[in-house]
Amino acid sequence: MSESIRAPGHAPMPVLFGIGTVANFFDALGVGSFATTTAALRLGRFTADENIPGTLNVGHATPTLLQAVLFTIALGGLIDIPTIASMVMAGGIGAWYGAGVVAHWPRRTIQRAMAIALLVTAGFMALRMLSPACR
Repeated sequence: MSESIRAPGHAPMPVLFGIGTVANFFDALGVGSFATTTAALRLGRFTADENIPGTLNVGHATPTLLQAVLFTIALGGLIDIPTIASMVMAGGIGAWYGAGVVAHWPRRTIQRAMAIALLVTAGFMALRMLSPACR
């Protein structure tokens, strides 16, 4: 383990709770929780890079489920239940199998995959903001 990375469990729980709260608040606004949490975990050196994907999946599972339930209730008939149910199931299955695959990747591969995923996401966000149909 690198000297610059804290030992597991060394991060103060209030700090981790604060990161999760802020990240999920921004997620509810549409910013996304994975990017903000990844940045906070990296800046604070709270975990090794190879542990970040699993940490994200486990740490954001319950808040995301709660958000889905609250937004479904709040928006009443505006949500298509079969669509949201299939999206939740697909996300859960993807997280379950994806974490199993990524757990065996070396650190450099995880870093590159996360960089590519964030660039693709930024590209989609830019296209959406620049598209005349979305204005």
